[in-house]
Amino acid sequence: MKYRKLSYFDEFHCRAGECPENCCRGWQIPLAEEDLTRYREMKGEKALGLNLRILLGGKDPFLNPSGGICPYLLEKEGLCELQKKRGEEYLPLVCKLFPRRQINYGPVTEQSLFLSCVEASRLFLEHESDLHYIEVENGPDLPVYGDNDDEAYFRRVEESRERIFELLHDSCVRSASGEAEDFSGFEETLKRIRRYAGKLQDACIRYDSDSLKQLCENPVPVYGKEDADEEKLPDKSLFPLPITVLNELMSTRFYQKKMKEKIPELYRLCHVYFRIFDPLTEEAGQERFDELLSAYLRAGGRTSKYVHYLQYYLLTYYGEVFEDYSFTRRIDYGILHANMLLLMDLCRFAEAGQKLPDPVSEARTLAVYEKRGLHSRDLQREMYDVFTKYYLGR
Repeated sequence: MKYRKLSYFDEFHCRAGECPENCCRGWQIPLAEEDLTRYREMKGEKALGLNLRILLGGKDPFLNPSGGICPYLLEKEGLCELQKKRGEEYLPLVCKLFPRRQINYGPVTEQSLFLSCVEASRLFLEHESDLHYIEVENGPDLPVYGDNDDEAYFRRVEESRERIFELLHDSCVRSASGEAEDFSGFEETLKRIRRYAGKLQDACIRYDSDSLKQLCENPVPVYGKEDADEEKLPDKSLFPLPITVLNELMSTRFYQKKMKEKIPELYRLCHVYFRIFDPLTEEAGQERFDELLSAYLRAGGRTSKYVHYLQYYLLTYYGEVFEDYSFTRRIDYGILHANMLLLMDLCRFAEAGQKLPDPVSEARTLAVYEKRGLHSRDLQREMYDVFTKYYLGR
């Protein structure tokens, strides 16, 4: 067993009451068995309400079944009443761990940080040009994720992630050197990665371990026109996506009125989007989007940020290919999330009178997007369906 953690993993420290985006609202807080045992022993009026929620929750109890504000959040202080009055041991397990993401794939356990936390997002933005895992001697004792025990295939997954990461790194270097004043270089890199993922997928479908090994051990090929024609790949933009596709993504369950209570910062940004784009035709909307994007880049918006974001997404989630074998889906998820992050950044930019945000506001935008966009599998599938309908026509 190997143990890895994000290079700056240990730099994370919860800001508690100083955090501008409290993690005690906006999603359900599940209770582990050890939580239930501890809470059943509590006495008093608050304990009665807590145990009633546990009872009503059945097999999957939550501290806040509606996903709204946790009943134990002291809103003025931004602190947890359970922790303040009874000690840290009374925090639910998920609250103790968040935003740490720990997953045991069998051969390797990896530890990273969910970017749905403002402080984790701030650290990502601070370290975005140097994203990597470091190997450590010891790690958490976790149950194995999934049922796959094919270590040879896991090596292929790791190697292919390294190849994709190298390609994205090259794209970042070009951007940082001033060669990229738009997203054209990133766009070409994404198309190349997606073709590569398609070949990996095809090798798995055909049970062709030799082809898979060759693809994973060598640099990502530069595909020519013949390759694209042979695979019938569409000549459509991947980054940024057209405003018509972004409109469809915004029309999924991504936006909900109850976000006003659960994730008010994201609710406000969504309404900036509605004010800008809802009154416009598709053609006028695309023109407005292009104008806003050009202004954002002229003001100093970093093209490399979205390359780094995709790198981080793959560092964090690409290992799930070990279980579901879906190389292209994992890449597509990362692409659509990077596009939605860009849209939210543009909304904040527009709201601020076309001025770039301060570092905390920038981290907050990323955190609230991830909180909504990445923590619901049903929503991700719905957004993925919109993306594949656009890109693949299905």
